[in-house]
Amino acid sequence: MSRRDEELERREQLERERDEKRERYLWRPENDDEDDDRRSKEKMGKIPCALITLAIIGLSGYLAYYFLQGIKDPLLQEWEKAKQAFDKIPVITNNLQTQSQDQLKQGQDLLDQVNNTKDQLNKIKTDISDLKNNLGGSNSSVTVGSTSIAVTAESKTTLPEDYVPVWLYAMMNDKMKNDYEVPDFRCDYLSENIYLSLGGPKDCDDCFTDYVYKADGSLKCYAGGGLIGDGDNKCPGLFANLNNCFVWNGQRWEQTIVK
Repeated sequence: MSRRDEELERREQLERERDEKRERYLWRPENDDEDDDRRSKEKMGKIPCALITLAIIGLSGYLAYYFLQGIKDPLLQEWEKAKQAFDKIPVITNNLQTQSQDQLKQGQDLLDQVNNTKDQLNKIKTDISDLKNNLGGSNSSVTVGSTSIAVTAESKTTLPEDYVPVWLYAMMNDKMKNDYEVPDFRCDYLSENIYLSLGGPKDCDDCFTDYVYKADGSLKCYAGGGLIGDGDNKCPGLFANLNNCFVWNGQRWEQTIVK
């Protein structure tokens, strides 16, 4: 085969291929209807998938909305509680500050009372010291509350009508003391100045009565009561040897006779 023949054969081959392509793309084949049906079915199959996808997305959105609505109210309630608690902080702070100021003021008042009490005790000590210098006599000690105060026993020096020893003044103002324990007579007994309280506990036949105190406030004896009615026998012949007796009328001592 010559070269010319080869060239012709190649051209014919190219034309045949071109014709086949033309027929494939420009002309409808016999099974074109089947292809259309297949494509329609594919499209119809894609539509339900899209609808299912949309339904899933919508359902997911609804569930998310429902869930958010369910937690919305509790979250709002917690937020309101937190807000109210936060709003109460200034009020609580002011209350604490006010309480602190009140406690500080109470403490200051208590300190002032302590200082006033100290001043009063110092004044009492000064008065006792002055009384000691005016009256003379031996020193003794008497306890007023928890404070020990030095006092002077009265001598036979004439005492003022309104003079009341510190220990007796304390007993007069002590509401825990019974009336029969507080002396209301002041007498001389065998050259000793004593204070006498007549009486004793009620409904007690064997109890001691008639309390006798020394000038320094210590108990000297019981002049009455007991098993046989003559006290503890530490002040023999008391009532027969009383002289220069005075009775306290609430404001001063008045001369009297004790029998």
